[in-house]
Amino acid sequence: MNRKSVFVLCVVFTLGIAAGAFGKKGFDTSLYHSKDKREAARALLVVAKQQAGKGSWERIGVGRVYWEAGEWDKAKAAFEKSLAKNPNDDKGLAELGAYYLIKGDRAKAEELFDKSYSIEQGEVWNTAMIAGGYLGVKPQE
Repeated sequence: MNRKSVFVLCVVFTLGIAAGAFGKKGFDTSLYHSKDKREAARALLVVAKQQAGKGSWERIGVGRVYWEAGEWDKAKAAFEKSLAKNPNDDKGLAELGAYYLIKGDRAKAEELFDKSYSIEQGEVWNTAMIAGGYLGVKPQE
């Protein structure tokens, strides 16, 4: 199993455990029991998006899983939704910009970088994410 698959499975498994541990009515384990791995992951990510609610970092977490799984369109949608709810999230703007840059959309990336720096100029983590994007390194948590 490759690193990407292991990472996705770990994140999905962790989300499932958290939901089960903190859910009020119990967690529907039929979402993943005896299912194909991709089918289980997709079902759990639907739940994770609902659980994310209005939380911007929670939505970014879901987007990261999609990114790692190679589903850019779904990742982008999760990131964009996060930023729509919190447009002044300088770190989120830097992170999304890095993903856009890695995917080849430099103009959109630099637009997001400019927005990030207009909010916060002295944040080392933002600058590191942006620099990484130019080197093809995905943002680190």
